[in-house]
Amino acid sequence: MARRRWRAAPAGAPVTPSSGPSAALSSAPCLQRNVRPALKKLPLRAWLDRLEIIERQVCRVEANGAAIGTGFLVGPRAVLTNWHVVREARNRSVMGDLLCRFDYNQLASGATQAGETCKVADVVAESPCSPAELTATPDTPPPKPDELDYALLTIASQVAARGFIALVEPPPVAAADFGQAQDHARQ
Repeated sequence: MARRRWRAAPAGAPVTPSSGPSAALSSAPCLQRNVRPALKKLPLRAWLDRLEIIERQVCRVEANGAAIGTGFLVGPRAVLTNWHVVREARNRSVMGDLLCRFDYNQLASGATQAGETCKVADVVAESPCSPAELTATPDTPPPKPDELDYALLTIASQVAARGFIALVEPPPVAAADFGQAQDHARQ
């Protein structure tokens, strides 16, 4: 597939729909044509500042120095990860050695920044992944409603000044709404 090359118009030249980015948008694949107009323009500095905040809330889940997965803070002492990460720790019999390591980074020099570790105290909620997600064809068959692949961990101590990603309650569903969905399904 040929790549499009954009050339700058001469200074002061008008950009017409047939020559500028909107022309490319009108001939863009359907998804881009539908999504791009709704994208919010975010200044790069604001995006980088937000990335820096979120980066401090992400951790490496590990046992005995070996990475098993990742997670992120959803409360002062709560980390959300995937259930298959906890499954792997259980299979290796290392649940008692499970740690969350924050600020772990591989530097440009190749050296690693060790970061701060917190011991995992408990798994307080979990939902397994679908059996298919452990195979080479993870979408076949699709997961059932109770196969959500998450685990909520508590850590033994609060990590300093990181904040957390707040989870919000889903909107309430009225019994009448559920009835309408069932009636619609029968039609």
